Amino acid sequence: MEYIKKAESKIGEWLKPVPHLPEDWRKWLAANIWWIMVISAVLICLSMITILKLIAIEFAWSPVVQSLSNYGLGSVNYGDSNIFFLFVSLVVMAAFVSIFISAIKPLKAGEKKGWDLMFVAFLLSVAFNVFSLLGTFHNFFSALLNVAIGAFIGAYLLFELKSYFVKTAKKPKTAKK
Repeated sequence: MEYIKKAESKIGEWLKPVPHLPEDWRKWLAANIWWIMVISAVLICLSMITILKLIAIEFAWSPVVQSLSNYGLGSVNYGDSNIFFLFVSLVVMAAFVSIFISAIKPLKAGEKKGWDLMFVAFLLSVAFNVFSLLGTFHNFFSALLNVAIGAFIGAYLLFELKSYFVKTAKKPKTAKK
């Protein structure tokens, strides 16, 4: 958790000189981010279903493709590394869905915990995108530039909302005896 706090303060320092969005936009985004997270979680679940289908097709067709390639008819095999990346993508997407679902209630209540969960999801997405670069050998630098631009935009929007999520959850009162 200490590393996350250090990353939060460092990224916050980097973004201080950047101009802010208009106040109305920030307010609207902060008030509505919770349902954007709901939509994002649903879309990620749909993407996970697609990846599961790709994996199932790959494993189902693998013997046929292998036998065709033995006769010189070519191969449409994704390859072991692509299957590995698909499995890693599934795990990361499952993590995103669980983080997003955990963040919905605190975001709706304006709690800092919701923003913290979004920040963890942001860090996970940057780490996964950098990891995904391992599979990109052609156009590596353009892919790296895309990751950097995406990380900047994500961090910018996230830190534009930070000031709206300062409340802490109220602790339930215990009954007096």
